[in-house]
Amino acid sequence: MAFCLCTNFDGREPESQLAKDIDRKVLEARNNKQWRREYMSYQMELDKQFRNGREEERRNINKLNKALLSEKKYEELEKSTSDEEYQRELMKKYKIIE
Repeated sequence: MAFCLCTNFDGREPESQLAKDIDRKVLEARNNKQWRREYMSYQMELDKQFRNGREEERRNINKLNKALLSEKKYEELEKSTSDEEYQRELMKKYKIIE
């Protein structure tokens, strides 16, 4: 019996040809070293972009907090910590984001 990724709920191999074809293609993809290398490179780039986006978001929030604190707008600051839409509006108002 060949290794099968897809199983029915009762643990048996799939009976339909479509499920068998899918199972075979998944195994081929998992064993393709070039594809795996490309996928991992792509995933690493996505992770890097995600981290950069989070860092930029933190910097923008810090800029907003500094602006509100310097103007002693404590109520706006407090509201911006719990209302993301309001926070975005303030960032646009202070030209932190477009």
